[in-house]
Amino acid sequence: MAKQTINTGTVANDRSGDTLRNAGIKINANFTELYDILGTNIGAGTTKLTDSGLDIVGSSFRTKIGAADPASEISIDFPDSAGTVTVNQARQTLTNKTINSAELNNPTILDLKIFDDDSSHKYTIVPGSLTANHNINVPSLSDSDTLVFNNKSATLDNKTLKGSTIQRPKVHEYLADSLGNSIISFTDTFTTNRNSIKFDDGTSSPLTHPAISAHGTSNNINLVINSKGTGSVQLDKAAVSRATSANGTTASTASSMVVLTGTTTGTVDLLDGTTPGELKYIIRRGGTGTVTLNCSGTLGLAQGNDIEFDANDTVTLIWDGTTGWNIIGGYGYNVT
Repeated sequence: MAKQTINTGTVANDRSGDTLRNAGIKINANFTELYDILGTNIGAGTTKLTDSGLDIVGSSFRTKIGAADPASEISIDFPDSAGTVTVNQARQTLTNKTINSAELNNPTILDLKIFDDDSSHKYTIVPGSLTANHNINVPSLSDSDTLVFNNKSATLDNKTLKGSTIQRPKVHEYLADSLGNSIISFTDTFTTNRNSIKFDDGTSSPLTHPAISAHGTSNNINLVINSKGTGSVQLDKAAVSRATSANGTTASTASSMVVLTGTTTGTVDLLDGTTPGELKYIIRRGGTGTVTLNCSGTLGLAQGNDIEFDANDTVTLIWDGTTGWNIIGGYGYNVT
């Protein structure tokens, strides 16, 4: 009902206004509408408008609803839904709320869910059963970064693994020392001016067997295997590389076994060794005449100058680095 206004006339007692009875009817109608809203007993459990806002009167205390003096006109809209008003200091449970650009200070979160970019799916953060409180420390980042999970493939940079168990790792290019220098290579990649060991599984041509070899930028690199104290390097079965030398050539310096293939009289040069303890096996298969092994290096042969081979003669040499090549075995040869 709209408010009913009593017609008081133009001037006093000019008989143009409402009668006393009609005026009383309008007053009663206005009060009836107010009491229908506020209740028939304005007291406990009722609502009152005051000069500071709205008072909801309880049995012992009032809930006073007020507002700060606004700098401009504002609107506070209640949703078309039943529920409880949320206030900033009460402990309350919020349901079906979307918080945009929120700043959470010291929150306690139960059953955290994070939606994807189009809100079609979500991550649910599920903690384990703890026996005490623990911190998850986030480092101070200098740029954006990505979390690492145990079943998601990822590339790790600048990580130090301590006390870790690594199962079937796939190592790319090489293993490095604490300074980043390659020490064990798996490809032809290595640190500049750094010699290392290379492992090959023997599946790539021309290899047909697994191999361990010296690797690096140098042209000549020894591969050293040392035991400790009185210990030995024990091999199940040893073999040496083989090369051939025709008359008028120089015996291979890279192979331990050299087969002299000259079938008639001729000469093969033998240069100095490179590492003390290096062995050389010289074999002549057959033919006629004499093939002379000319020890033409700086130190040459300790027991003479040359070694002569008839058909099927052999000699075993060892390089000592001081006196030159030393004969330690063989059959049928002649020293000159």
